[in-house]
Amino acid sequence: HSAVAVARATLAAATPSLDPAVAAAARAAIAEEVLPCLCDKASGRGGGRDLIYVGFGSTSATMVDAAANFARVAQRVAAQTGCNLLLHACGCKDLRDAWYKALFGYHTIEATYVDEAALTNDLGWKEDGAGVTTVQIVSRDLPLQRVFAACTAVVHHGGAGTCATALCAATPSLITPRLFDQFSWAERLEDAGAAVRIDIDIGASELAAAIRRAIRCRQRCEELSAAIRAEDALGVASGHVVDAVAGG
Repeated sequence: HSAVAVARATLAAATPSLDPAVAAAARAAIAEEVLPCLCDKASGRGGGRDLIYVGFGSTSATMVDAAANFARVAQRVAAQTGCNLLLHACGCKDLRDAWYKALFGYHTIEATYVDEAALTNDLGWKEDGAGVTTVQIVSRDLPLQRVFAACTAVVHHGGAGTCATALCAATPSLITPRLFDQFSWAERLEDAGAAVRIDIDIGASELAAAIRRAIRCRQRCEELSAAIRAEDALGVASGHVVDAVAGG
């Protein structure tokens, strides 16, 4: 419990507040500093559009094929709804390459990863029929506290840390559990009204409906985020440590 308390305290300190002005600043920082291609003023890409995050953390390497199929479905939904879609490979080369192949029909080239420092507007994007950018693939580490705060919803594997980050950011989750405690976290967040559990092989219409359900969880997510922030998590954790040492 002390480890969870410390994690909560760290996340609460690192995550932007829910003040609308601060949240707007966080979105601008993500768009212009972390993911420049999401806010290309010349082409209008990314401006004012909802952002859906997809990432599977430590389970990425175990679900490459399934995640590639999911990306195809998610891209169709994003194009239909006018959303930007951020696919985060979490450092997994196999998943990144599978996403490229699934969405663009080719593998990446070592010298032109989309997640290198010099991001371009011609690599890493999938466009719908109207030429509106809907997808970006990123492999490098991202500051998920800030990214989640800029998202309308996040799709993830249900790891404890990812769930906590989403809660602190007050962002609804769509969870695709795969291993161990991920099933428990998915159930707990769904029961709390902060998430929707989905299958990785979900269809486009079902995914669109699940995203709509998740978005309706926003108010509950904000309530839980506020409750987490109100906790004296660091103090509680420190007290457990002191008690353990004193009793040892």
